[in-house]
Amino acid sequence: MIVSHEVENYPGFSEAISGMELMELFKKQADHFGAGFLTGDETISMVSGSYRRTDKRSRRRARSA
Repeated sequence: MIVSHEVENYPGFSEAISGMELMELFKKQADHFGAGFLTGDETISMVSGSYRRTDKRSRRRARSA
């Protein structure tokens, strides 16, 4: 959503808002309530019928069916 140029018809917003602005508002609200944040890249792919999640931050791999 952060890369969206314009987000329309989002609950609580009568006008369109950019994805970046919306994410900043989400972060501000989460900060207000003491939430922590983890940043990084993650890739989810399907390999041999199972999903594989690769966390680029820690290079940790987890598999689930």
